[in-house]
Amino acid sequence: MKNKIFKYGIPVGLIISFIGFILLKVNLINFEVYSPFSNIYRLTTFLSVIFVYINSTFIKNQFKQLIKIIGTSFAVILIINILKEFNIYDIQAIEIIGSITIIGLLILYTSHFYKKSNRNSLDIIKLGLVFFAAIGVFLKFLEIAPANYKYLTGGLFWVTISGMILYNYNHEIREKIKN
Repeated sequence: MKNKIFKYGIPVGLIISFIGFILLKVNLINFEVYSPFSNIYRLTTFLSVIFVYINSTFIKNQFKQLIKIIGTSFAVILIINILKEFNIYDIQAIEIIGSITIIGLLILYTSHFYKKSNRNSLDIIKLGLVFFAAIGVFLKFLEIAPANYKYLTGGLFWVTISGMILYNYNHEIREKIKN
């Protein structure tokens, strides 16, 4: 059941969202009419993130390291906020912590990628997504990010999700043929 939700729900939600986005950009609808399309996009994104967490070998293999990176970042943010609250120490650039988290994830995924023995084109796309997301964080931090950069990383995200759905679908077909 969950595979059908991912296999059919994500592509249909993405198509509906894309149609709404196109209609909005060519001024055939306004923001009030666009609201349901936006909600469908958010739901589709949420489903896609769950899909990645369920089917990603990276998360299954590197879960402890991911928790360490996120936990350390959370602890540092908490300590900085406590120091700031009691007027002990004031740090203005708390965004640096988020950047450090993204760097940690980039390093962790890159090492996972190089340790992987059987890489395919989907793995390269995933590495590109993580790399471009990290670059986007730094460009935004430096306040020099192009306005359309989010479309590049968003496009790579959806190409990655589509590739994962197709890969899982092909894997299911191969398993059925074997049996």
